[in-house]
Amino acid sequence: MKKQSISKEVLQMLDGVVESKATKEKLEQEASAARHEYKKQLEGAANLLHDQASKSDALADQFFTEEGVLYKGQLFLFDDEGALVVGMGPQVIEVEV
Repeated sequence: MKKQSISKEVLQMLDGVVESKATKEKLEQEASAARHEYKKQLEGAANLLHDQASKSDALADQFFTEEGVLYKGQLFLFDDEGALVVGMGPQVIEVEV
């Protein structure tokens, strides 16, 4: 490999690229771990709700409806296949006539 001199400005730019790449990779690893934990928690909640709903009509009537349950700004509802879905709270649509 041939040795060459590189200006400080170029070295700073290259350092910036290396540092931002390392940050990106770290954040991707953290995001992957967060997705895994979210999936685990969601599956655990769904399993518990299915189990509890089989024992209590009141709980089933709360969660297994088209409206779902609003908790801390998140809407919890079960889709047609029985999977628990979490989304932002109810969406209000304004229609002008």
